[in-house]
Amino acid sequence: MHAKSVVRTFAGAVLAFALALPVSAQSYQAEFAQDLETVKSKYLALAENLSDDAMAWRPMEGVRSTNEVFMHAAAGNMGLANGMWGAALPAGVDADFFQTAEEITDRAEIIRLTAAGFDYIIEMVQGMSDAELQGEANLFGRDSSVIGGLMIIHTHAHEHLGQLIAYTRANGEVPPWSN
Repeated sequence: MHAKSVVRTFAGAVLAFALALPVSAQSYQAEFAQDLETVKSKYLALAENLSDDAMAWRPMEGVRSTNEVFMHAAAGNMGLANGMWGAALPAGVDADFFQTAEEITDRAEIIRLTAAGFDYIIEMVQGMSDAELQGEANLFGRDSSVIGGLMIIHTHAHEHLGQLIAYTRANGEVPPWSN
């Protein structure tokens, strides 16, 4: 057999196998929650494993430090849902939190609040009906749906995960899941 024939045979077998697998469609809520669980695990792995110097590091004056990025993301998870469609804040969190969150530097508190911010959104979304996803939301002054707001929350979480990864590498460290 020629190499091209082997490759074609193999590719055909892989395609046939893939097409034979059952497709299980998940709801938007389940896929959203599953992805944010993965993102949450990466935030927490970074918060637990970065050196103290890397946690306090900022790339330049006027730019958030690593600690501040963690707390900005945690506050965003809680505050965006509250501001966009009036979701109740988690127990123990009041409006003052959003003014002072980025001042928190205690690693244990950063880990706790980071996890709490993700858990808040994940649990909220898992409990939403499809009709609730289509409910009204105010996206920074423009009318939208709750699902539109969730897209912003999702993007925000990924954006700052990328920022944290860049900060980690700028400090000569490696994200734990990359080893």
